[in-house]
Amino acid sequence: MPFAPGLLFAALVPQALVGASSPLNFALFVATAFSITAMPVLGRIMMEFELTRRPVGVIAISAAAVSDVCGWMLLAVVTALSTSGLVPWNFALRALGVLLFGALCWWGVRPLLTRFARAQLAHAGAEQLPATLMGGVIAAIFVAGMTTYQLGIFAVFGGFMVGVLLHQEQRFVRAWNDKVGSFVNVFFLPIFFTYTGLRTDVGSLGSASDWGWCVLLIVLATLGKFGACWLAARRAGLAPAEARIVGVLMNTRGLMELIIVNVGYDLGVIGREMFTMLVLMAIFSTVITTPLLRRWLPQASVLRQGLASASER
Repeated sequence: MPFAPGLLFAALVPQALVGASSPLNFALFVATAFSITAMPVLGRIMMEFELTRRPVGVIAISAAAVSDVCGWMLLAVVTALSTSGLVPWNFALRALGVLLFGALCWWGVRPLLTRFARAQLAHAGAEQLPATLMGGVIAAIFVAGMTTYQLGIFAVFGGFMVGVLLHQEQRFVRAWNDKVGSFVNVFFLPIFFTYTGLRTDVGSLGSASDWGWCVLLIVLATLGKFGACWLAARRAGLAPAEARIVGVLMNTRGLMELIIVNVGYDLGVIGREMFTMLVLMAIFSTVITTPLLRRWLPQASVLRQGLASASER
C-alpha cells in the first residue's frame, strides 16, 4: 500500500520536478522511497521506550524486518532498470546476474563464511573479534560491493548481502557491533549525514508550488505507511492505540531513507529538488515518532491494564 501513493505522486508531479529521468524510473524510485522503514532507528526507539518485549513492539520490529528486505529488493530492481536504460535484454541480463550472485552467496559463500567465522571465534574470548576474522569480513564486503556495482545495482547491496549471510551468527554480530559498530557510529555516520546535508538544497524549493508538492509528498508518504499499517493492525485485532503505535513505528524512515535517496540521486533518477523533498520527508517521519509515542503509549498501557483487570475478574 505505501508503494501506490508513491506511484500516484509521481504521476501527478510536474515534469520540471521529474527532470531528465525516465518517468517510469522516477515513479518506481519514488514509490520505493515511500515504502522504506528504518529498522535500525526503529530498534533504537523501541529500546528507549522499552517496547522490545511488548507484543506491539515485537509486531512492529518483525514487520519492519520483512519490509526492510522487500525495500532493498525493490531498490535492486529499480536500480537495475535504471542502469539498463529500460532495454529489456539488458535488464534481463542484469536481473539474471543478480539472481546468480544471490544464489552463489547463499549456497556457496555463506557456508564457507559461516565456517570461517565460527573457527576464528572458537579460539577467541567472549565478545572478542579476531583481527583475521575482521579482515576477512571486510575483504568480503569490498568484493561483494564491487561485484554488485559491476552488476549495476550499486555497491551498497554487496555489504547488505554479507550482513544477511552472517546475521544468524549471534556471537559474531555482538562482537562486530562492539568493535566496529561504535567506530562506524562515531566516525562514518556523521560523515554520511554531513554528506547528505551538503547535498540537500532547501533553497532549490524556491516557489510556493514546490513547497506545496513537498507537503503533498510528506502527506502521501505518511498516509501510505502509517495509514496502511494502522489499518493492518486493526484488522489483526489490535486496539486503536496499539494500532497507532504500530503505524507510527513503521512510518519511521530515518537513515535507510537517506541511503535510498542518495542512491537515486547518484543514479540520476531524481533531481536536486526531489532529493531535498525526500530528505525532508525522511526527517519529518523520524522526528514525529517520539512525541507521538509519548502521547499514545500511556493510552495503550491503560487499555492493557484494563483488559488484564477484566480478565482477572
